[in-house]
Amino acid sequence: MPRTISLSTTTLIFSFILLTIGQSGYCQAPSNLDPADLQKCLLKGAALDKKVKYQEAIQILSTAVEAFPDNAKAHYLRGLSYLHAGDCPHAIEDLNQAISLNKEYQDAYYIRGIAYMESNQYDKALDDFHWVTTHDPVHKHAYLKKEKIYKTLENADSRVKWPRILRSRGHDSHGWATILSGWATQH
Repeated sequence: MPRTISLSTTTLIFSFILLTIGQSGYCQAPSNLDPADLQKCLLKGAALDKKVKYQEAIQILSTAVEAFPDNAKAHYLRGLSYLHAGDCPHAIEDLNQAISLNKEYQDAYYIRGIAYMESNQYDKALDDFHWVTTHDPVHKHAYLKKEKIYKTLENADSRVKWPRILRSRGHDSHGWATILSGWATQH
């Protein structure tokens, strides 16, 4: 009979790892951070973000970004924490940097699209969601975000302007529904 680990045991192990990581102090001085410590900082920052401790996550991830400015994942995770903290301008800045370091960083495009959406920059958000759905045709969340933007724009005063802009950027306000319904029947 295969041995399984209970959820409480897994939680206990993960908590122990985080406690150990937190006590080591490796995320304090960017100049002394080595690649192994970078991974620990990224894990700790992501864990703090998940625990809704966004400012602590941003501090730790900032250390990682300072020590390794060419690490796309560090910028992405800090951008995600900035977004969760409600700081869209800083989120967009970090996500732009992550994308400039890795042009194929799909998650960064998706999260940047959300940050643009939260900032009411719908044209830029649609561009990012369009990039995601072009590279991953079954990314249902990107289609749903596009749908939300289209519905928002339908209710806006600029009904005449938006369809023309969307078509000029290659966005089809009805094409998502066909693809999404096809995806739903397959999964």
